[in-house]
Amino acid sequence: MQIKDEESYGNMLYYTMDGKHTSFVQIKIVLDEDVVDTAMESAFERSCKRFPYFMTTLKKEGNCLITVPNSKVPVVHHDNLDYVIDYSENDGFLFRFSTNKNVIIFSFYHGLTDGAGIFCFLRVILTEYYKNLGEEVVLAQDFIDINSL
Repeated sequence: MQIKDEESYGNMLYYTMDGKHTSFVQIKIVLDEDVVDTAMESAFERSCKRFPYFMTTLKKEGNCLITVPNSKVPVVHHDNLDYVIDYSENDGFLFRFSTNKNVIIFSFYHGLTDGAGIFCFLRVILTEYYKNLGEEVVLAQDFIDINSL
């Protein structure tokens, strides 16, 4: 099946040789103190609303996979799973966010975003997290506060 150009607008197309995804990225952040779960969960939920492209899953369309909106809600996992699981094992999401004690683990398919996009997302989550803890957060000039949108 050939996809017409207008059918693929706004969708990331995933082309693979064998139908499997092999390009994963994982980022681990070690904090000085244990993560406060309620503050992180609130920060994660608020931040996800500002990054709708991350709220997608894959759908087979002809010979390729395309991103489509995911009707499920992503969650913060509280475990030490330090390997990337297939999106079908993660409610279809192309990323996984977890905390365990003072470690944050963020895993994602590289096709979801380039490195810069992930760091923007993480920066918003961490900014919101520290605000939830009542800490004063000084924003960089190029940083958009999600409360101003």
